Amino acid sequence: MKEQIHEKGIIPTEKDIFNRFYEYNSSFFQNKLPIPFFVIIHTRKTIGRFTCDYSENGDIKNPIIEISDRYEYTETQLKDIIIHEMLHYYLYYTHQNETQEHGKRWKQLAFFFNEKFGTNIQIKTDTNFIKETKNKKNWLLSNLFSK
Repeated sequence: MKEQIHEKGIIPTEKDIFNRFYEYNSSFFQNKLPIPFFVIIHTRKTIGRFTCDYSENGDIKNPIIEISDRYEYTETQLKDIIIHEMLHYYLYYTHQNETQEHGKRWKQLAFFFNEKFGTNIQIKTDTNFIKETKNKKNWLLSNLFSK
């Protein structure tokens, strides 16, 4: 079924990301990933990022998934971006992290997800196909005063 394009896309909130993470963790990762922190970033260049710290025993701690609210995403775009970051999280959580940000194992997982689940997870998301929020001044003001 073809995705319907709506006038207004999804500008994500922490709650949106949490709800989608919860769904995708169940559907694709057998609920193996502990719930991370979710942060909305306001950048144009970085639309998604996974970060974490390490404990003394080498396990990860303070996992964070960040998603930019500078764009209005379609449901499919947002799903692919969140799963992209969840793949990073999965590799770190299972101690399979690589020296390269998008190394061989990450690429294998992305390919597997694309083939098996019909996702379109790429190393880099082309923002030419994602609608930027219309009025940057209103976007800035609404984000300053919505906290």
